[in-house]
Amino acid sequence: MLYISATLLRLLLLTIPCHAHILYADEVSETRNELGLYRNLEEVLNVFKRDESNISKEILESFQQKCLYMEDPVLPMGKRKPFIVVEGNQKSSKHSIALKLANLLDGRYITRLAPCLRRFSSKLLGSSPLMQPFHFLSLYASAFEARVQMTLNRAVVISGYWTEQLSSAISRSFQAGALPPVSADFFRYPDDLMQPDLHVFLSFSEALYTTTPAQPVYYKIDNVRRQFSLKKRKLELYRHLQSELPILIHELQRVSNHVTARQLVEQIRANLSGTRDVHQGRSIDY
Repeated sequence: MLYISATLLRLLLLTIPCHAHILYADEVSETRNELGLYRNLEEVLNVFKRDESNISKEILESFQQKCLYMEDPVLPMGKRKPFIVVEGNQKSSKHSIALKLANLLDGRYITRLAPCLRRFSSKLLGSSPLMQPFHFLSLYASAFEARVQMTLNRAVVISGYWTEQLSSAISRSFQAGALPPVSADFFRYPDDLMQPDLHVFLSFSEALYTTTPAQPVYYKIDNVRRQFSLKKRKLELYRHLQSELPILIHELQRVSNHVTARQLVEQIRANLSGTRDVHQGRSIDY
């Protein structure tokens, strides 16, 4: 007799047509929690409050006192500076390009792991049940800092955000076959997490290392070759989400990160110039 675990059964149910999701509301909600995709900040904080370890108490204290270091700022009305998220399937280039993009927009670059919580990262083992909520909590700290910077009339570029955590969780759980419909509960942004004006996904295609380069390659090929099927799955997921979220997919080319950042500025202008102030602030020295 074939036995199917409750978790697997719930995941299988998510692949049926979206009009049937109403019948399985409890299953969808529970699967979201199991994937570590929390619905709001309160759910994340409750994980640490229920845990009685010293590190949980320290993380909560740092979040309240160091991450939220002032009254929550209110975003300016009108045509404010943009909030851009840069993600992708090639880690080493993603951070460099995001930093250069922030410089071109005369803005601020923010890492996904908030500085106010960074010291705890080395204290949490990868298998720790606190690891996922910790990174989720960091999203709220980074979003808070982004609001502070935008009230100062600065563009903000973050390297990695909620969609990156979403893609990692979904790509591991749905490694093949059809993705769940975008109406699934876990595809919705947390209620109280600030959404970016644009998600930029940097796609490193397989062709970049299966063809003979005509000029120097600026990417670490060995890093990309490993687990490329998972990287392709993430690209598929971002394409899947384009109907629900403002996502720009940029195919990386055999050019420097400086050139890529300049290309992105032009694409960001084309997408946001009507609603956001995306005038280029300065140039990058080569």
